[in-house]
Amino acid sequence: MSERGILPNINRSVWRKALLPVSWLYGFGIRLRNALFDMGILPSETSSIPVLSIGNLTVGGTGKTPHTEALASELLKHFNVAILSRGYKRISKGFQWVEIDSKADFVGDEPLQMKRKLPQVIVAVDANRRRGIHTLLDMDATNRPQVILLDDAFQHRYVNPSLSILLMDYNRMIQQDHLLPAGELREPASSYKRADLLIVTKCPETLQPIDLRMLASQFHLLPHQQLFFTKMRYRDLTPVFPSAPAVSLTALKQQNRPVLLVTGIANPKPLLDYLQSFGLSVRSLPFTDHHVFTKNDIQKITKAFSEHSIGGSGCILTTEKDAVRMQENPDFTIFANNLYYIGIGIDFLSNQADEFHKKLLQHVENHT
Repeated sequence: MSERGILPNINRSVWRKALLPVSWLYGFGIRLRNALFDMGILPSETSSIPVLSIGNLTVGGTGKTPHTEALASELLKHFNVAILSRGYKRISKGFQWVEIDSKADFVGDEPLQMKRKLPQVIVAVDANRRRGIHTLLDMDATNRPQVILLDDAFQHRYVNPSLSILLMDYNRMIQQDHLLPAGELREPASSYKRADLLIVTKCPETLQPIDLRMLASQFHLLPHQQLFFTKMRYRDLTPVFPSAPAVSLTALKQQNRPVLLVTGIANPKPLLDYLQSFGLSVRSLPFTDHHVFTKNDIQKITKAFSEHSIGGSGCILTTEKDAVRMQENPDFTIFANNLYYIGIGIDFLSNQADEFHKKLLQHVENHT
């Protein structure tokens, strides 16, 4: 069951109503927990260096990884940067350093992806973020980070970040959602008031300034808060295995080659829509978020690829996060000549990039 698939598609509204009492109980527990932190009864630790939290209020799919990569890339121009993640679904325990040659099942697919894209950034995983921060600060003075990015840590209140960045998906705004399990909110929508910078992600390119103002009106921002908007930027195809020949999405269209999209992410629809915008014949084969592919899955992929590929001319596309796991799975080598991933980045809308980066750098410099 994926994080987005908490409720079955059939009679979804009926299930929501049936689960609302459970959501109310869950909400009571979350509000009590937050109140205990706000009153100082539960301890929250502040670090001696800038700690920037990047998180969300919903389960999965808001674009935390590309935004974290973008923040780290910008800060890396001026500071020693570390990224501390939980390392979701890893088999290891405790604190672990993430190296370029680490294994995804040992450190997590997203931390490994970030390390390989930004090798100069220190990347580590630890479910206990306080212990992880202490370990990073125990590094020798030459290599010690000057700023730490906490990946997916909005709910991790045992650490008090110097700056809190909250991501919200344009396609499922928090004001229209419900708490788990009836909806996809981890905590009440009003919790956005804890954030310093709010980013509405995955915005369509067609949004006009008046649309942005209407979106902003849904929030009653506090004086210290600021709202930004980003869109996803898909890159061209990269072979998962080196034996695959170079190819582009435009070439796939020109050659009339069908595409099988294999994903293990929270919400593959934006990527599917993007591929279909090229006029490609795309069949989607989604798996759960952070899915660990089995031999049975390989059989499903093989069958789907055989059915969708015309005369063996098709190709299999996946995400960068999935590719990290596929590269370590020897069963995927049977697709080595046909398997590609699509990288992803972000762009700020309405010329907000300079303003955001300026605010980010000023915070780190002033805090330091």
